[in-house]
Amino acid sequence: MKPTAKRHLRSALYCALLAGLNWFNSIEYARKIGVTHEGFYPVEWAFLVSGGVAVYFVFRCIKAARICLEHGEAVKKGKWIQDWAVLIYAIPLLFGRQSTSNWYEPDGALATTTRGYGHALSGSILVFAVVGMLAFQIHQRLSGGRGEPKCDPETPNP
Repeated sequence: MKPTAKRHLRSALYCALLAGLNWFNSIEYARKIGVTHEGFYPVEWAFLVSGGVAVYFVFRCIKAARICLEHGEAVKKGKWIQDWAVLIYAIPLLFGRQSTSNWYEPDGALATTTRGYGHALSGSILVFAVVGMLAFQIHQRLSGGRGEPKCDPETPNP
């Protein structure tokens, strides 16, 4: 498989995972004793995953660049970001839809359910996803895809 196809496949799967987790469901019951709330928020997992991936690849880029600098070697010439088109896979994270419905429980409590795709965290998830995908490409360029720095020993820095 070509490196460009691998890059697109990885980015598409990563954004599909984040988009699949970008939903929520909560129910609020108003009873005489007070309001109780229960909910399920996979969007929080999307936030943690996207933030974790972004932080991981940023630190890996810093580590690879530091190793090149410590050896006095320059990074090979070329584009830092090989393919900006992978950012299109993050577009579903821009959208959101929410619905609310009310009903009365058998005990007389008013129940309100709110569910939807997208959340207040979606903007942060989008930013972390973009930073993660770009940092992944920079890391690939710095490491040559093998995890070790890909420095050019013939052109040392003075």
